[in-house]
Amino acid sequence: MEQPLIRYARSPDGVSIAYHEFGEGPPLVFVAPCPFSHIQRELEIPEVGRWWLELARTNRIIRYDGRGNGLSDRNA
Repeated sequence: MEQPLIRYARSPDGVSIAYHEFGEGPPLVFVAPCPFSHIQRELEIPEVGRWWLELARTNRIIRYDGRGNGLSDRNA
């Protein structure tokens, strides 16, 4: 699976939250499992990437790394 573009949203207190979206169809927002997540690295696992790709055939997948996890900022 080709890596989706990582984007960043800024919270009101200035923390950058990493997210990506891919696929087409109705949006599905997934909260990454806490306390650990890394939206980019998870897609590099073949079985996981195939699962997301299959789900993205009929849905627009929106995923994000929670505050302090993966590619999101650690501190405000």
